[in-house]
Amino acid sequence: MVERAKCCSRPTMLRRCRVISCLAIPAFGGALTTSPNQGLDVAIVGGGIAGLASAVSLRAIGGVRKVRVFERGEGFGEYGGFGLALWPNGLRALRHMDTSLHDEVVRSGSVIGERMFTTAESTSIDYCREREAFGHPMLCLRLLSLHNALRRTALRLGCEILSGMSCKKVYPSLGEDGKKRAALLMAVGQGLEEEEEEEEEVVLADFVIGADGLNSVVRARLGDDSKPRDTHCVWFFGIVGHAACPILLRSRVHTFFLSDPTKAASLMPCGDHNTYWAVALTGDNIKEAMALRGDDKEMKHFLKAQFGECNALVKLIEATPPHQVHRRRIEDRPATKSFVSGAGPDEFYSALVGDAAHPTRPSLGQGANMALEDAVQLALVLRETSSIADALREYDSARVLRCAKLQGDSDFVAEQALKLGEDDWPAHGGDGQASRNRPANQGMGDAEFVYNWEPLKLHHFPWQPK
Repeated sequence: MVERAKCCSRPTMLRRCRVISCLAIPAFGGALTTSPNQGLDVAIVGGGIAGLASAVSLRAIGGVRKVRVFERGEGFGEYGGFGLALWPNGLRALRHMDTSLHDEVVRSGSVIGERMFTTAESTSIDYCREREAFGHPMLCLRLLSLHNALRRTALRLGCEILSGMSCKKVYPSLGEDGKKRAALLMAVGQGLEEEEEEEEEVVLADFVIGADGLNSVVRARLGDDSKPRDTHCVWFFGIVGHAACPILLRSRVHTFFLSDPTKAASLMPCGDHNTYWAVALTGDNIKEAMALRGDDKEMKHFLKAQFGECNALVKLIEATPPHQVHRRRIEDRPATKSFVSGAGPDEFYSALVGDAAHPTRPSLGQGANMALEDAVQLALVLRETSSIADALREYDSARVLRCAKLQGDSDFVAEQALKLGEDDWPAHGGDGQASRNRPANQGMGDAEFVYNWEPLKLHHFPWQPK
């Protein structure tokens, strides 16, 4: 049966528009309590890591009965070739969600025993202490592997995932029972021919989770419609089979500090006998990097010229198929004071997760880990409180300050790297690789704070079943 929205503010006129409501999904019995919030009708905007992790957590931890994920497309495009690191805090979040999910993700990646910094002299760091101190190791894997595992788990738990639906606008609405709801204006059917009539739908939900990334539509509706901040850094990256990688590098994360401090490179195994490589360019290099027309062979030629002193990296770039060499300009946003809305009479209930809430420079490798933390914490507060409003206050209390600190630490590490002068870097070593000595843990921040994360227990609005 179609549910009509009683809107607090009317959307613009549509060429074709229909209103739909959430389909009933059988209850999932994984939650430990039965909170009124488990009857919520939840719409998640964005089907990336943060969105799918939220869907899994809402079902497995929160016991929420109706969870739908709306995604623009099923693939990641160039970001399917992106590698990432899951640290003890991220792996712990996965275990909180679902043990089998955690185990699948670990099998798909490479557990790291050492991280090497190549300078005039090489320094190895043993990361076994992370497992001993925090219960989980460092795991490197493809972003696509984590995404696929989350997607399979979300479907197994009964979430509905709808592809080809892009959120254009979110606005408050009232249901027929007078209850405050959200209306999401969706563009349906990505890839339609221009001459075809545009189709749009309005989706109604009790609660909206904005997992729609750096340029979040949901975040803009919360009051931040500013443009992302340029970090003055460009990344190139790709994935290639182990055959092109020296044997000694296949089980380690290897970071290269070059004679030019505006350049850095990193290699890491990422599961399934593959190696992920990434290079960062700052300073005057950015203009030339962004001026490239996007021609695959041109980008490879440019990178080999820029990083010629790093032989291992050049070999990987040469072995990478040209169409799998990708470029990304790094952007972020300053820390914000709140990730939620819904307190006012003309607001709908919503929460931000992942890059929609706290886009973070990759300096500490914590972006995906923070998104997984968000998902677990949000599901927990929904399960343990008696209203959405109480849950959102708890979520803000648990997440905003932690994420702001991690964003600040990432900014600091990146900016310190930009400030390094030529005097900080010694001359080339005999193999043509230049370097500087640095403490093994420099730039890693407060390990206890970062890696020993657990979801915060409620202290303001705990709900006790009668």
